[in-house]
Parts: sequence; C-alpha cells; structure tokens
Amino acid sequence: MINGYPDCGCQPVAVAVGDTVYWFTRNGDELYAYDFNLKKAFSGYISFVDLRDLRCHGLGPSFLHLVGDVFCLFWSDFDRDEKKPNLMRCHCVKFRVSKGRKSSERPGCLILNASLKSCQSYRIDHCICFLDSQLL
Repeated sequence: MINGYPDCGCQPVAVAVGDTVYWFTRNGDELYAYDFNLKKAFSGYISFVDLRDLRCHGLGPSFLHLVGDVFCLFWSDFDRDEKKPNLMRCHCVKFRVSKGRKSSERPGCLILNASLKSCQSYRIDHCICFLDSQLL
C-alpha cells in the first residue's frame, strides 16, 4: 500500500489535453477523464494491456499524451530471453481515446473508449528504469 492505495498500476500522473484531464486509477485498470468545458466525467477500461502486471522496480508504466486523441504508455522490464537474462526491453503502447455515450452501468458517467493503435518493443543492452518522463 502507498498512501492508502494498492501498490500497482500506473504512476499517479494526470495528463491535460485542451479542456480535459486524463488519468488512470491507482489499480491501473481504468482510465478516467474530466472535461472542464462540459463539466462531465468519463471512464473506460483499457482491455488491450494489463497494467497491473507492468512493474519495473516497483514502478508502473509512464503515461503521455502524444497528439490529438493519441496517448502512450511506456515502461521497461527484463527481457525473457534465457540466453541473455540481463538484457532489458523498453515497451511502448500507443492508443486512441474518444469520449462516448452514457454508461448503462454507472449513472451519471459517460463512456471513455480506448482503441489500440500500435505496440512496440526495443531491446536495451543495459539496465534502465524510467522514473518520470516528459514529451518535448
């Protein structure tokens, strides 16, 4: 537990895009957004990657806004190649987010849709762990 929250999921980072703020829950399975213009909340599940399993030295993946409605999660972990067990991999998942209709499961909440755009993985020949990131 960290500050009363389970120790899993993404780093506690909010990303602002225009009049909307996006963030992941501490358990890392749900993406939230709040549109200050509309004064409405949105939420949706990320089904294409299990964020709770993406941990490197106790850190979850970094969450970035790339452009428009495209976001990115990236993280590093140890390569599963038994011939070279000390190598690491840097992973990047790009996905598109759109605000949707009303939720039938949660009254007053609107659906946030996330669709996979691409997945990439790069082998790194030294140990690296991202503590934080900034898109320039």
